[in-house]
Amino acid sequence: MAHKLAIAISGAVSLGSYEAGVMYEVLEAIAQHNEKPATEDSDRIEIDVITGASAGAMTAGVLAQKLLCDSDRVSLREPYNNPLYNSWVEDVDIDQLLTRHSPNNYSSSLLSSDVVDDIANKYILNQPTVKPHPSAAKEVYVGIAMSNLNGWDYTVEPRNKDGDGEFTYTRYKDRFVCRLNSSNDNVGLTEISLSHSSNSTEKDTWDDMRPASWDILRECCLSSGAFPFAFAPRIIRREPGKGEFKGRVDAKYTYTDGGIFENEPLGLAKKLAEWIDSKDNSNRENRNEPNRFYLYIAPENKKTTANNDVGRSPSAPADLWNTLQALVAAIFHQSRFQDWIIKDLDNTTPIFQITATDDELIGEVFSAFAGFLDIRFRFHDYNIGRESARAALIRFSKPAKVKPNPNLVHWDAPGHLLSANDWNRPIKQDDRGNPTDQTQNVNRAQFVRLARTNSLSALLNVVDEKKRKLIYDELIKRIDALIDFFNEKLDEIDESKTNKFPWDGVGRRIGLKPILLPLAKIFLKSQLGLTFFNIFKGR
Repeated sequence: MAHKLAIAISGAVSLGSYEAGVMYEVLEAIAQHNEKPATEDSDRIEIDVITGASAGAMTAGVLAQKLLCDSDRVSLREPYNNPLYNSWVEDVDIDQLLTRHSPNNYSSSLLSSDVVDDIANKYILNQPTVKPHPSAAKEVYVGIAMSNLNGWDYTVEPRNKDGDGEFTYTRYKDRFVCRLNSSNDNVGLTEISLSHSSNSTEKDTWDDMRPASWDILRECCLSSGAFPFAFAPRIIRREPGKGEFKGRVDAKYTYTDGGIFENEPLGLAKKLAEWIDSKDNSNRENRNEPNRFYLYIAPENKKTTANNDVGRSPSAPADLWNTLQALVAAIFHQSRFQDWIIKDLDNTTPIFQITATDDELIGEVFSAFAGFLDIRFRFHDYNIGRESARAALIRFSKPAKVKPNPNLVHWDAPGHLLSANDWNRPIKQDDRGNPTDQTQNVNRAQFVRLARTNSLSALLNVVDEKKRKLIYDELIKRIDALIDFFNEKLDEIDESKTNKFPWDGVGRRIGLKPILLPLAKIFLKSQLGLTFFNIFKGR
């Protein structure tokens, strides 16, 4: 039996570019290993499980198809022309996300979902050509973390139901899991569901529910990537099923960012992988090393969120304000806690991770949206992903068999690529640290400095002025529309009152926009580095 690898990809927003860089290196390393003539079947490494949340779900959906349908035209084998690179670096940018958004939809989201739809349709095809990547297993399981805003009920009927009614819990944490099985000319998709065993000695199982399709997988990936307020929630029809979905009614449900409840879907990957391995008890026979491995990919590693101050420190007494803050944080982080962690504390589950630090990544700024501002930022983070993966592969292999990557290229200015040597060239600076040669464009040292500043205004100053003006114009349109939107909602509240004063809403309608809009213009122009003169320029 080959070594099996389950991959979990976390949410990342624009840092999907980093995760794409990591995935390229991992896939290429496995492909080169498996293609060596000396590699025995028992030494092969095969990816059979991929799970993702939010941006990671988008990557997981594309990867699941391309592992079994790796096209000659845009192959996973090409470092700067593969589906993951193209979708996360080339095809998504703030200008399209802003300008392709209809004003009629401003009340639903700030950015265009149409852009993301086009990317998903481009890389998750309805009729792909079967051509397995060298790292693909014969069957690939993909799991997408989802957040159901409607929820569905689990109801238990108590013995005294006539007197005290039903006992009902509502679940909002949702997911879509399917098995991909390839034949000579087709890939079959089957949605599966987890069924919990009532017998403590038996393992939980994943049961077939119904045939699925690339359309369904694509839509579920898009729903998981619908970051709240930035992108519109997705409406998806889901049907009743077996096991955990037995109580779900046939209806349309509203979905938002899948990372809300399960941003690190490693637990889902483990549930799938353990069940797959249990079906073949020969997996570990006559082997001194484990046959199953897990890889967790994220822009940063998991850190403690424990609140060690509230109620313990004189500077953070358990007053109303500190208790409120601690309560909100506790509810949010507890919703993401994974029970498998408790079970695995003393286990030897072979989990590897590839992560970076905040000061290495440009896209980490502005809640990880900064990468959308400029293709060079995404390109930088993609290469940081490649370098992180290369370093991790060196650490994983004993003795080290992986050499530094010889084929990294970098952005100098839009449309211009540099070799690794040019990218690392020193910058001539004056005493204040400013470049003395204005013909010398941005190089690696400057991008590293940008990443470490953790400053949105510093990043915006690198963005082309024409794009900054476009960002300003589009954001002002949204602020204007949202003021009107909230005014309308407040007016509805006024109209519903039985006892209201004649002047209700008048002061708000007269005073809110004339005050807020000019302030917003001043703030945005200062942040975007536009001239003071343009603050008062009529638009």
